[in-house]
Amino acid sequence: MLGAYFIGGGGWYYRTLGFSGPVTSGTGTACVPAWIWWGFTCHSGIVTANQSVGGYTSSVLGGNVGAGFTIKVGDPSYRIYVEPRYHFAPTTNVATHLLEITVGIRY
Repeated sequence: MLGAYFIGGGGWYYRTLGFSGPVTSGTGTACVPAWIWWGFTCHSGIVTANQSVGGYTSSVLGGNVGAGFTIKVGDPSYRIYVEPRYHFAPTTNVATHLLEITVGIRY
């Protein structure tokens, strides 16, 4: 027997980034998304010189949606399930995107 379901919700997403010591940007470094993700700022396509970043945190409301699929594999009603779920939170600098896939046995 096959089954399917949808799932979703919202919540508070907290993300923290840190280093063991401050990291300083150099001069003339091209601005790529990785620099922004780590908290540096850019101007005219170049990372702003001599910034120090020791880490930062971001807290925002976010949400998730997913679907589950089940297959009956035995008695009494044991089922194997697969549940992909997508999470999104518009965190500081770069939004958080996460695709999580859970596999398990339900009884």
